[in-house]
Amino acid sequence: GGCDLAHLLTQNPGVMERFEVDPDHSIVETRIPEEFHGKTLEELNVRSRYNISVLAIGKDDKFNINPPPQEKLNKDLSMVVIGSNKAIQKLPL
Repeated sequence: GGCDLAHLLTQNPGVMERFEVDPDHSIVETRIPEEFHGKTLEELNVRSRYNISVLAIGKDDKFNINPPPQEKLNKDLSMVVIGSNKAIQKLPL
């Protein structure tokens, strides 16, 4: 638990929650980056461009699981992504 908290605090301030799948891969909840605001997942091409998958988009206790590619992102929301730790660190958070 302490290692996870240290990793969260030092690696990226935009990451709100982190679940380590294995030493190299994680599922993280992060704020939607400002540069993603108003764009769709399809426009951003996150899977090819960042090598991550978006599992959910939402806020607080209401999330849209497996959002469609046409889903427009809003900087006031969060997204849950899965990918390699290196790929997640490359997100513009």
